[in-house]
Amino acid sequence: MAYADLAAAKALYNKDFFPQSIWLLQQAVEKAHKFLMNSGFNLDVVTLKKAGHNPTNSIKATEITTKEAYEAFGE
Repeated sequence: MAYADLAAAKALYNKDFFPQSIWLLQQAVEKAHKFLMNSGFNLDVVTLKKAGHNPTNSIKATEITTKEAYEAFGE
């Protein structure tokens, strides 16, 4: 989906539909970010939904996950 949004954003940009292009570009970035957060940190769907449209929230979730993993490793 992120690749499709990026391709559509480029096509819209090339046709001078700048606001629509920016919106789709933002969607592509958000989807790619969520994919990376999920694949790298194995965040569950509920956590990703709680993050919503704010990348900072998903980054905070990874900090909690990393901290929990570190503490569990020490036991």
